[in-house]
Amino acid sequence: MAAVLAACGDGGIQSPDFTPVVSITNLRIQPLDPQQGTQIPVGTTLPFQAIATFEQTVPPGTEGAQNGVIVRDEDVTGIADWQSQNSGFATVDGGIVRGVSPSGGQVRITAAYEGLVAQTFVTITEAVLVGVDHVRPRAATARDPADRYTAAAGSAVPFEIFGEFSDGAIRQLDEGSFDVSWTSSDTTVADNPADDETFNTLTVGTTQIRGTVTNAQGIDPAFATAQLVVEPLNAFCESEFVAPPSVFSDAASDLCLACDVEQPAAIFDANIETFGTMSIPLGLLLQSSVSVTVSQTPTNPLSVGRPAGFLVSRSDSLLSAELLSDVTIETVACDVGGGNCAVRETFGVGSTPLYLALLGLIGGEDVSLLSTGPLGDASADANGLRLTFSGGLVSALATLNVHSSCAVARDAEEEAPAP
Repeated sequence: MAAVLAACGDGGIQSPDFTPVVSITNLRIQPLDPQQGTQIPVGTTLPFQAIATFEQTVPPGTEGAQNGVIVRDEDVTGIADWQSQNSGFATVDGGIVRGVSPSGGQVRITAAYEGLVAQTFVTITEAVLVGVDHVRPRAATARDPADRYTAAAGSAVPFEIFGEFSDGAIRQLDEGSFDVSWTSSDTTVADNPADDETFNTLTVGTTQIRGTVTNAQGIDPAFATAQLVVEPLNAFCESEFVAPPSVFSDAASDLCLACDVEQPAAIFDANIETFGTMSIPLGLLLQSSVSVTVSQTPTNPLSVGRPAGFLVSRSDSLLSAELLSDVTIETVACDVGGGNCAVRETFGVGSTPLYLALLGLIGGEDVSLLSTGPLGDASADANGLRLTFSGGLVSALATLNVHSSCAVARDAEEEAPAP
């Protein structure tokens, strides 16, 4: 009896000459993780399984059998023959489907085993963001290997952010598709008052600019940083009023006939070789004057305790003492857009003196730094400078060229640079 039971194997009573019959009845393809669906971004993969269904006859009375047959599934992924309908869109190897290029429709994937063929369909979509690669100023033509960039004080520096995509490409992120938050580690050096990608450089120093993608899940890393080194705009201005964000306005007295400011944009274009010209064609009785005002809101580029001023020149001769007696500089507090300006401090005629330092020849002009002394507490809320050029008792064809407006000028006590 023991010998008979051993021959039966599963405990069932069977004829010693019973021969089981095994056949494959079905083959199907299914995702390894059904939660992933069948959309595959370019550069990514999605694993599939090939599952074969087998039927095996068994002796009567075998547990789990129905009508003398046991049905079982078997994973045949590794031994099936896999094919892609179009390898230009998707490839498959051992059940792993990889997206090659956007298909614009479905791509058929097949698996063959023991004469049976199963199929499934996938859609290859555009590559997806997998991580943030770097940030850099928009004006930079290429990424700096050290992620270190320089900018002049008093300028506006817009940044841009680049990401790595699933196809391996590094591309600039379209801000219409990605939400990016921008921060500066030292807002006294550079700040973005609108919380956007544009940073206003305020003082000389170094800050870390960080861009973070906030609306993409599962990317690593989600942010990148770059050092922004803020340098003096030139040897005489640590920072300048530069458009944008600075704005400009001009005005002339009633008795200043045909007074004007030519090429005013050159006064705050961050280029000391260009200039605007304050012109008094005919002035009478000490009442003829023309003025220019530069201001910036909401950030105040002026600094209490530091001088401010303008780079100026005369086309016909060096600045003279007589000319200086007819020039004043005022710190002003202006509304947004440069309107409604209130005077805070006055430097020049009958007040705190102005300081003059010859800079040398620039673009064929003898240029001088005309600067205030250290700004006092009265200028704490000032956000602009006003330069007023007066014609004197009688003047004709008087001009003053204005090359730049220094929010923070070189100290008057410092030795002037060699021409």
